[in-house]
Amino acid sequence: MRWRIAGDSAEARGLDAWCREVGPAVVVQPPATGTLAPDSLAIFSWNLHVGAADLAGFVRDIRSGALTDGRPVRDFVILAQEASRGRGRDVVAAARAAGLGLYYAPSMRSGPGKPGADDRGNAILSTVRLLEPEAVELPLERQRRVAILASVQVGAATVRLVNVHLENRSGAILPDNRSTGAGRRYQMGELLRSVRLDGPTVLAGDLNTWSTSAEEAVVDDLVRLHGFTYTPLPPDEPTLVSLFGAYRRQLDYVLFRLPEGWRGSSRRIPNRYGSDHYPLMGWVGR
Repeated sequence: MRWRIAGDSAEARGLDAWCREVGPAVVVQPPATGTLAPDSLAIFSWNLHVGAADLAGFVRDIRSGALTDGRPVRDFVILAQEASRGRGRDVVAAARAAGLGLYYAPSMRSGPGKPGADDRGNAILSTVRLLEPEAVELPLERQRRVAILASVQVGAATVRLVNVHLENRSGAILPDNRSTGAGRRYQMGELLRSVRLDGPTVLAGDLNTWSTSAEEAVVDDLVRLHGFTYTPLPPDEPTLVSLFGAYRRQLDYVLFRLPEGWRGSSRRIPNRYGSDHYPLMGWVGR
């Protein structure tokens, strides 16, 4: 597994203390009975609310066809944010129980106890083999954030998956006002500068686009500067609803950069399964 630092390497000193508080990353391949190179792939993105979500129930519904009008889904990946290890619903145990491959990279401690006993971060759960796993330390705004990447075979093509959870607020709103979007824009820009994404790519995750400020430009940058596309959600389908329903925002996205002849789309799943975020379901294929 390869690790990178996005942005100024001097920032790594500020991340050292965070790194010492978490356990090692985990890479486990799915059982050998899995599909090697499906013709199309379902791609889910979901914030698990520090492990509070019912991931096992969600996987059962994917496989049963409950989310796809009765058509079972065999080949899929789940790009999960705020996956936890060691408390509540453990993502490593959940992947093992469901017979899924897993790439999990913790970013921060979740609770008391010895370092590594209770952490959280990003995870990719998959029915297909996960190739070339990579972790990227994002520029430190307030908390340590680690984007993770892996490749999967879809037909004859290799598709790069990028799982991102951007900062929800910077260390201080004033004087630079980075919390309203500039910090997230910087994190994403440095991520894309630090990795090579020259083939079919799906970038998904919780981008934390909570602000209505003009500085909240991270999605526009992905579309206008980097060639990604996505399916806008209807105004009445936010991915986060909080404060007794008063706060409603789309924070979660599945974005595609695909070659000619490929198609990609996404939609919101209407059940949160115990999380504070709704999952998104994407699809990629010819």
